[in-house]
Amino acid sequence: MMRPQDGSIPSPAEYLDRHGLMGAGTAGGSKSVPCPQHPGEDEAMPTLTVCLDDGSFVCSACGARGNGVVALHQLVTGMDRRGALRDLQEGGKDE
Repeated sequence: MMRPQDGSIPSPAEYLDRHGLMGAGTAGGSKSVPCPQHPGEDEAMPTLTVCLDDGSFVCSACGARGNGVVALHQLVTGMDRRGALRDLQEGGKDE
């Protein structure tokens, strides 16, 4: 299994900010953002909740879920785990 080196993967807050998803307002250490699993749908209330401590996430609409920034990057980009990890280590912002 590939393991990231310390500091090579952004924090959940840094990741969301890098992808223009951080915006204003957090609640209890989490951030709700539009779910990339169903783009184009009008989300008056964002359905993907991301924990800013560990990057775990769950979508209340489609059930997408995962643990950590690598899994979140997979959801956002559609990459496999290895590609997402490599992209994050290289500082990529694929969308």
